[in-house]
Amino acid sequence: MGKVTEQCNGLLDGSSDTLHVDPAPIAPALTALEECAFDNDGFENFDVQSVIDYIESQLTDVTVTAHETMDDAEFGTNAIDPVDYTNIEANTQTLYIRVSSAFTVCYDIEELQLIVHQAPIATEPAPYALCDNGPDDTDGEGIFVLPSRESEILGGLDPALYTVGYFATLEAAQANTPAIATPGSYTATNTDSPVYVRVTDNATGCYDIVELELIVNPLPVATQPTPYTLCDVNTIGGQPDEVEEFDLTTKIPEIIGVQTGINVTFHHTLADADANINEIQNPQAYTNQSNAEAIYVRVTFEATGCYRIVLLDIRVEPLPIVVPPSQEDLTMCDPDSDGHAQFDLDALVEDMINNGENLSVTFHETAQDAELGINAIPNTDNYTNTNAYNQTIYVRVENTVTGCYTATAYALNLIVVDTPQIDADLQDITLCDTDNNDQDAMAAVDLTVQDSYILEHLGNADPSDYIIHYFNNLTAAQNGAPRITNAAGYTAQDGEVIYVRIEDVATGCYSIESFTIHINIPLALTRPPVLSVCNEALPNDMTTEFDLTVMENTILGPFGVGLGYTVNYYEPGQPHRLPTLLLM
Repeated sequence: MGKVTEQCNGLLDGSSDTLHVDPAPIAPALTALEECAFDNDGFENFDVQSVIDYIESQLTDVTVTAHETMDDAEFGTNAIDPVDYTNIEANTQTLYIRVSSAFTVCYDIEELQLIVHQAPIATEPAPYALCDNGPDDTDGEGIFVLPSRESEILGGLDPALYTVGYFATLEAAQANTPAIATPGSYTATNTDSPVYVRVTDNATGCYDIVELELIVNPLPVATQPTPYTLCDVNTIGGQPDEVEEFDLTTKIPEIIGVQTGINVTFHHTLADADANINEIQNPQAYTNQSNAEAIYVRVTFEATGCYRIVLLDIRVEPLPIVVPPSQEDLTMCDPDSDGHAQFDLDALVEDMINNGENLSVTFHETAQDAELGINAIPNTDNYTNTNAYNQTIYVRVENTVTGCYTATAYALNLIVVDTPQIDADLQDITLCDTDNNDQDAMAAVDLTVQDSYILEHLGNADPSDYIIHYFNNLTAAQNGAPRITNAAGYTAQDGEVIYVRIEDVATGCYSIESFTIHINIPLALTRPPVLSVCNEALPNDMTTEFDLTVMENTILGPFGVGLGYTVNYYEPGQPHRLPTLLLM
């Protein structure tokens, strides 16, 4: 700003002829006031008071006023209200600032330029909508690339001349701080909308603010469907072909539930589903191309285009096949030989299904029941045949997942075989304890003496037709081990029960009999003292008659006297018995 004028009148002192000239106050140079017109009409409010305050801070004893014309400033009339002054000339206007001395009539006038800059006009952008693509696609968060809307917001403005900033609040946009730090990856929810975009003229600092509405559209709920299976009922030349016709649309309710406004398409690849191209044209009658086959299902909100993709596996299930058990597995021994036995049909199932999965096996007494899947035998773990010795039952095998089942029932022939039965009980074995320790009630016993008796009571059976083994306990006999290996010289003790397993070599059926070992122990004798007799008769030749019986009570002891024991006497190493009266 330039100096307009300085004015001061000379004063004559009445008491003398001397003329005094007081200097006028000199106002400082003023910087133009600049404002932005946000409505672009060329008019804006100016804080002229701040200029007055500045001058008064630089000069003392002055009065400062602002005027719209030089004349008003010269005469000091029609001063404007400097607080929140609105220019009356569009875009630019000059005000005249009068700085008057408080003690004289001296004053100075300085021009103050008011400049109104036109703010840029930013374009209100269309709402910025994303499908939920946050860390969790159900959290309502979207990751927005805010600068992607910059060209739309600038419209025809030259991006080289303007700076675009993004702010979470209007206050921040107006203050130009704080700006969104990462506008290229701004995470927001619908509650964070809108953001505010500030377009600033690099030359003037004037700016415009527009709202950018952010919308996070939810993804449709798409439930992963269970595999779609069909039974392989169509064959080629009687052989399964693993090809069936699928109605893929029957899985739609399982995938989307009760949602509306949904478009569902089926695709062969994930890339096609993502791009929404090459959808299967005949989903109601689709023939599988492989077994199993993956179909990609795209579930799209028609209104927003947001989508999810789930995988639908389709497969053709073979009809279940079982491996019939061997006849040996279907043969049971009859412990009482009445033609009936208990069959554990459950034990047959594992080998029959042969590692098949999701298979249910049921047994039926008639072929028709097996075909219809009714009247299954309930007690399959202990089924007793109803026809003696021979009965046919029927098997149905069904896949519990697909419902596929064998159309032909399997017939199983149950056979009951008699076990060996002797017609008399085995007799106990009784003997004396005659070994070196004849008081321990233990002795060596030949158990095989029972063999001939057993064979005789099996109808004089051929020994080669049966296996006869001896055991210490019933469990071992039932298991067939461990057996007594030295049956011909087995050391037994009194009261021991021996179990005999009699097994038919041809059928493997067996029966178990038992008998008891009785071992009697002899009386424990007392060694008598030396029997001494005097040689009273002449010629005193050291010979006399001994009565050996006088020592019997001593020998028998208290537990043997009077109990009928007979005492015999022998010379050592001699087999002949001595008389009780002995001349020695």
